[in-house]
Amino acid sequence: MPNLDWTHTPPDYDGSCVTGIVPPLVTGRAGRLVPQDVCDAPAVVVLVVDGLGWRQLERHRSVAPVLAGADGAAVRPITTVAPSTTSAALTSITTGATPGEHGVVGHTVPTEAGLLNTLRWTVPPQAGTGGAGDTDARSLVAPERLQPVEPFLGSRAVVVNRAKYAGSGFTAAHLRGARFVPWTSHRRLVDTALERVRRGDRLVFAYYDTLDRTAHRYGLGRRYRAVLAAVDAQVARLRAELPAGVVLMVTADHGMVEVREPRIELAGPLRGLATHSSGEARFRWLHAAPGRAGELLAAVRRHDDVADVMTRAEVVAAGWLGPHLTSAAAARLGDVALVARAPVVFGAVAPARPPARPSARPPAGGARARPPAGGARARPPLIGHHGALTAEEMLVPLSVMRGARR
Repeated sequence: MPNLDWTHTPPDYDGSCVTGIVPPLVTGRAGRLVPQDVCDAPAVVVLVVDGLGWRQLERHRSVAPVLAGADGAAVRPITTVAPSTTSAALTSITTGATPGEHGVVGHTVPTEAGLLNTLRWTVPPQAGTGGAGDTDARSLVAPERLQPVEPFLGSRAVVVNRAKYAGSGFTAAHLRGARFVPWTSHRRLVDTALERVRRGDRLVFAYYDTLDRTAHRYGLGRRYRAVLAAVDAQVARLRAELPAGVVLMVTADHGMVEVREPRIELAGPLRGLATHSSGEARFRWLHAAPGRAGELLAAVRRHDDVADVMTRAEVVAAGWLGPHLTSAAAARLGDVALVARAPVVFGAVAPARPPARPSARPPAGGARARPPAGGARARPPLIGHHGALTAEEMLVPLSVMRGARR
């Protein structure tokens, strides 16, 4: 196993951060990451490869030479946002705003309708309904209210994205106002981006998520390397077929770490101290029961050998969510944060729910569901994780190259 970089790496909002990519491309005025000659290009394609961390690219550069700059592309590490999670980072990329400004402060956030999964835009079943699956929250949590910052500064960009994401709540939150053009395969993604440039679209924003999905399920080994090589081949084709002068920028929303240890369960030890949790497994917010925030903090200190244990005030003061925090964003934070700095993940604390109305039909076979074996610690369903502030998760590449077709 390679030596991993657990260096604490906070977001560089004032310098090299993903928040600085889109605004200069829309306004035409150079920024720290985007020089004037890129702003002046006839067209720019921004490709976000979900899960492509800088540290992972460095280790696997032999299978991704184009992404690593072997063909002369300018490649550098920049930071993503905190938490280093897809919904927060993609929203920051498209809006240029920090999580503290746009309000998507985690993978799950508390809302009046329940704990919102910001990627799926779902909440748990409503109390008393007896529903088994999560509830589509588009009618319960308006995307433009939860995330009020206009994507692409209100301009009409073209978004080339996986077809199944069209019309989703998260798409409305971070891509609304853009022209959505679907793709169904890597090759179609490249073909569609090329077609939009030929049609005269000046800003084409493309998104590819298979690398992230592979890492979550299988880790950073053979399958990850195979998908990374396929991504590199498609980037090479896109560059080769883009007209000379057109700029291709490739970046990512976060890196990734493997976690093969059982997750650290919190629900039992914190019973009575925390009403529920939010965020994600490596940046877990705990919401204290009334009057018990101090006891909760003391109880969670037992994990300070593998995580930063911080109060809400300390997280805000550290500037991890940005220099400014809206009242709406602040209301979504918990009282205590557990931010992993080792290869661990923390389980969720589910809110108590009133019992559902009894079903008129018994379970199939007449048997009751058995609780999972293994006591308080269970094997996590995912291997690849992100969300915390280690260099493995926070550093992402920014590659800038020019089209080669003359």
